[in-house]
Amino acid sequence: MRKIAVVGLGVAGSYLVSKLSHEYEVAGFERCDYENCYPPCAWGTSSIEMQRLLSSIGLNFEDYILYKGKEMCVDLGNSRFWIKLRGLCTFDKLSLERDLVDGHDTKFGVHIRSAEQLGDEYDLIIDSTGFSRALLPKIDKDYVIHTLEYKVKYSKMPIDDFYIKPMRAGYLWFFPLGDSYAHVGCGDYFGKQKYFLDSFMREHGGEIVKVVGRPLRITPPSMCQPYHAGKVVGVGESIGTVFSVLGEGIISSLRCAEIFSK
Repeated sequence: MRKIAVVGLGVAGSYLVSKLSHEYEVAGFERCDYENCYPPCAWGTSSIEMQRLLSSIGLNFEDYILYKGKEMCVDLGNSRFWIKLRGLCTFDKLSLERDLVDGHDTKFGVHIRSAEQLGDEYDLIIDSTGFSRALLPKIDKDYVIHTLEYKVKYSKMPIDDFYIKPMRAGYLWFFPLGDSYAHVGCGDYFGKQKYFLDSFMREHGGEIVKVVGRPLRITPPSMCQPYHAGKVVGVGESIGTVFSVLGEGIISSLRCAEIFSK
């Protein structure tokens, strides 16, 4: 039986561990400690497509939904408009990623910096390390959005549904998580995400209970070559699966993993 190593256990890597283990001997590696992992991003996605993707591995996406959106407010500064939503939700991304790898051979707190660390034990190595693209050659021209996000607890929610505020080179988001919590974040190409985010917090208040931040690759796949090097193959954000306009990469990364598994 062929042996496969999956390096990086975000949503795409975790999905592949679950999907490929039916036919191959698979081991997963994640540099974060199991107890300290907290997936970045707003945890927003399409429930319709996620249900389809997860049903093939026996999971019901409804079990992970935290909040189902009804409409999204788009704040343009001088005016606002509302978009009716169909399927947009927030979900417990942490629980989903853990359930995907539960019962499989996974090692947390192990930082794989190169394919050579894994020696000759594996026939194939999947680089699903996201932005770091740890096992593939660096990209010649990489485009990056800098993001910062707070998990915020409110005594009273200041906004009752999804909200975004576009800016010149990014946007601010407010995504409800249920139980008076929300992810409030900002991504900005010019690195002013903290300024915009803290301005929102001063206006709306709330108790910050978690802070996460990371760069987000918005380089398109055509500019993220090579997709493979030797026995290493990239999947997900490592090869450019984040939509540059929206900053959304969950669905596209999972579709990439699904294509790879076939």
